[in-house]
Amino acid sequence: KKVLDLCLREKIRVALSEVYSKGGQGGVELAQEVLKAVDEDDSQFQYLYPLDIPLLEKIEVIAKKIYGASSVAMEGKIKRKIRRIEKKGFENLPVCIAKTQYSLSDDDEALGRPKDFTLI
Repeated sequence: KKVLDLCLREKIRVALSEVYSKGGQGGVELAQEVLKAVDEDDSQFQYLYPLDIPLLEKIEVIAKKIYGASSVAMEGKIKRKIRRIEKKGFENLPVCIAKTQYSLSDDDEALGRPKDFTLI
């Protein structure tokens, strides 16, 4: 309540997400605010990579430019899944990579933001 009040007082766009307790209906207000923000946005947003490059290359760009990796290693099984995604026509979509709270690198003990590692 205090955060909502502060945002409203400061004229900051805000919406409460209640999807956990109310299901999809609890996210309608947030979705409407997101759509308004997108419609009003005049930023010059650009993706980190061209959308028409292969998915594996998109992953490599993110790994190197955002995470500081020097390379990406993938098992054949993962490469086959990526090829299947591409064959289904999703190759021109942006990539979203979720990470865990653990290290990005191939060293589970590495803390902070390691550099020059292999993303696995």
